[in-house]
Amino acid sequence: MSDKSAPLQQLQPPLPSLLSVMQSHSTSTTQASQLPSTSTTGTTPASHTNGLLHHTYLDSLNLAVNAEFHFLTCQICQAALAPGEVKHHLTRLHGTQSRYNDHEFNLAISAFRVAKELPPHIPGPRTIVHGLKPPAWCPCMIQQLRKGAGDVQTFWEVQNVEANSQPTLHQSLVDSLLKELEPMLQVIQTPLDGRMVSPWLLTTQWHEQVAGKDIKQLCSLVALPKNDGGDIPGLKDVVEAYYEEAIPLLDRTGELVLQRLNSPDPPKSGISNTPFHKHLYKSTMKKYILPVVALLAMLIRQEYTGRPFSGSNNKLMDLLAVLHINGSEGRDALPLIHEVLFEVWTTAWTPQEDREIVDPTERCLALLMLRQDGSFKEPHNVTGIIAKFEYCMRLTFLQEIHHCIQADPQSNELEHCMALENFFVEKTCSLAYDTMSLPDVWWTDTKTWKSMLYRGDEIHFADLCKVFKETEAKLVQTWEEGILMGHDIRVEYDKIADDLINKDTWPTRNLAVLGKHISLLCQHLKMSTLTGKDKLIPHALDGITSNILVQDLALARPFAEVAARACFPDKPEVVDLYQNHVFVNYNRLFDSKDLSTILTKYSLPSLHFGLTIRSWRHIQTAWKCKLGCAIEDIIEMDEEDNVEALQAGHSRSTENRVYGISIEALAGAAEDILPAYLNASMEWQRHCQVPLGGQSTSYKKAHLTPHNLKGASKEHIQKARPAPGALGPRGDY
Repeated sequence: MSDKSAPLQQLQPPLPSLLSVMQSHSTSTTQASQLPSTSTTGTTPASHTNGLLHHTYLDSLNLAVNAEFHFLTCQICQAALAPGEVKHHLTRLHGTQSRYNDHEFNLAISAFRVAKELPPHIPGPRTIVHGLKPPAWCPCMIQQLRKGAGDVQTFWEVQNVEANSQPTLHQSLVDSLLKELEPMLQVIQTPLDGRMVSPWLLTTQWHEQVAGKDIKQLCSLVALPKNDGGDIPGLKDVVEAYYEEAIPLLDRTGELVLQRLNSPDPPKSGISNTPFHKHLYKSTMKKYILPVVALLAMLIRQEYTGRPFSGSNNKLMDLLAVLHINGSEGRDALPLIHEVLFEVWTTAWTPQEDREIVDPTERCLALLMLRQDGSFKEPHNVTGIIAKFEYCMRLTFLQEIHHCIQADPQSNELEHCMALENFFVEKTCSLAYDTMSLPDVWWTDTKTWKSMLYRGDEIHFADLCKVFKETEAKLVQTWEEGILMGHDIRVEYDKIADDLINKDTWPTRNLAVLGKHISLLCQHLKMSTLTGKDKLIPHALDGITSNILVQDLALARPFAEVAARACFPDKPEVVDLYQNHVFVNYNRLFDSKDLSTILTKYSLPSLHFGLTIRSWRHIQTAWKCKLGCAIEDIIEMDEEDNVEALQAGHSRSTENRVYGISIEALAGAAEDILPAYLNASMEWQRHCQVPLGGQSTSYKKAHLTPHNLKGASKEHIQKARPAPGALGPRGDY
């Protein structure tokens, strides 16, 4: 079979506006005659269908009115709108502002007594709210007014959707037809010619394991169970509790044992110098346990069927019984979870003649990669799941080591660790890391590289520069009006020197002054957690951001610390955040969801596309590679051996780490490479037409500075850049 087979064509319902036109000629027309008319031509422009009030003019704007709450809904976006938001919504998302007329619009909404504001709260559980997106089906049926910030994004539960809705004749016919077609629409995998299958699937042979089977049923095996009312209640909570018990054991374990646990393959590549350690953020573990939850759910569901399978264990039914009796509060489930997982991960699974996936972990991995249409996800999607499995496996083996110590206090934990060593070595498929995925970026301008398609959305570099300009203007306005309240106060810092070796000021030095550059030291947390190696990369801030950041830390941060003590007298950890972190989100640190929300907020008006962290990484990297300011090239140059290092009898990495280092705060970055990092930042700032960093001047003067600094700084930018061709060719997208 093909690894990316085309999905079966599903019967698609017509667009809401078209459906409303069709149904306006059905039996519901009798209701329309009772609605008020605002027409000046004598016709009746109003109708009532499926819980929505329709008006001829509003239909031309793809708008309708919810008959229950009397708010406007966009029939394309299926989102609620206040009257004051309509014009901006039509302009920003649909480009239909030319159809908008204030007089016609006000007449239409007055006729239906449309509410001026959206309802602040819709309690649930309740029946479906018409005009909004259909309920989301996991873990329960929910709706919201629209995606966004504030109260409008609040969810409520929807129950008995089918029982409470009154199907129209049109819908009844569609439902009847779909029921007749159910056997034909069922996805069954069939074996195909090997030439139609990717090398990735030819290696794993997963497509052969699912051939001739019901894909929907296979996918349901690894579906995450609901905590309440599902087939395996409370499983996620007890798995989380199981690993929460394992985390404190890290502090009670010898360093050599933790180093061996953190070694991918000790017999082959030696022992890691960095001990196995917990994640930086506690919330990360909640995501890491999800593959384990899916694995246990799959085993329990297979055991429940009573049919034989590899991984069968009587403890699975005991675990299910405990969960049904005690739910997520059942502490008796924790030893059962350990027994099941330890047996699965210490069994040498032997392939059988029937070509079934014998190893339960690999079987779960394959099903997690399987799509509902029978195709498999791209290889790069599997690496994150493997990393989560590996981390959890090592925590399970850590628990087993301590169980052995409790059973025999005289035994040695290192001996127990070495006895288990063969089971926690990495067995990942390198092909998953080497296989190229289809590109997310397609260049529409291959001469100046100023426009691209990102997953089908057109993005122009000029619009991106506009986002930066508007964001900086908002930053200056907030600082001058919201913080300084109109006062002209400034701290001079051009004479301040930063001792990068001294770490007494902050526990985490992620802000540094390198020469005249205010720089952030960015750390790749995912790789640090898995490999134990910190790679700190300096990013020079632009002229406006760097200056306002220093002013903020010098002038506003002391007052923020005082306010934190007053507002959170019983939470000293909040005060600690303001003392030790550069960026604080009120009473907590920012997370990826916060940053993605902020990116979307400021990028949507100019790009007409909401950026998130993931999309920004793809887009920025693509442009940096084409514009010649990619930091990845500098990292590669930093790791390559040079003649001088080889003459001294050591590698370039050893030279960078040990010899002649004057900046010890940066792990793994040679001092002759640091200017290249900073200049790469300045090169990107120049392309984005923002004031360059390294000026140590007021943001007001930075505004007046030409973006290319007229020669001198541009020459400085080029000075530390590698010679053409030194970094090797770059691949085009």
